[in-house]
Amino acid sequence: MFILNKDSFQEISETTNLIDDVFLESLETIQM
Repeated sequence: MFILNKDSFQEISETTNLIDDVFLESLETIQM
């Protein structure tokens, strides 16, 4: 079992948000 503390959880969610942004931008670019 992998236990997250709040700091690492914060980092993971920030990284996920970053990936989401890049993904959305590339989707928009593809649709143009």
